[in-house]
Amino acid sequence: MALNFEIPETDRENLNDGEYLAVLKEIVEEMDKWGSYVKITEQLDGGYLRYERFYTGSFDEAKKQRAIKGFGIFCKQLSGFKTGQIITDNDLLGKKYILTIKNTEYNGKMYENVVKRTLVEAPALEANPQQQQAVSQTVQYGAIGIPQTPAPSNQPLNDEVPF
Repeated sequence: MALNFEIPETDRENLNDGEYLAVLKEIVEEMDKWGSYVKITEQLDGGYLRYERFYTGSFDEAKKQRAIKGFGIFCKQLSGFKTGQIITDNDLLGKKYILTIKNTEYNGKMYENVVKRTLVEAPALEANPQQQQAVSQTVQYGAIGIPQTPAPSNQPLNDEVPF
């Protein structure tokens, strides 16, 4: 069967300016005629997939330096790592963040620009009273936990169990 498909008119080619909830789905390294690049795949709320390339191995030295800097910023924003630290894709995959987009015009064409990515913090887990007491003791006494004397029980010891 031959493909016979008329491409419909689309309402937009770029995302509208604004903020979008996103998850990093994939990071791959690929090569084309301009050099090697890191391609990231982001899934936005609603299932929309967005791709971005960082030409970290570009044959054009100026483009390569901009891409290395841009990818470094991307990694810092999602991992919280500092300059000089080694990062792997496992440190980034699955991270949730707010993607801020601002479209700009250049030579009569609109370009989708990422202003920033802001990591979404995981919601705090509700602790039971014993966990809250342990946390407050850790905060009060530093990283060394102070053992508590267990409350006496009314159960007799079973001395018949060998150790």
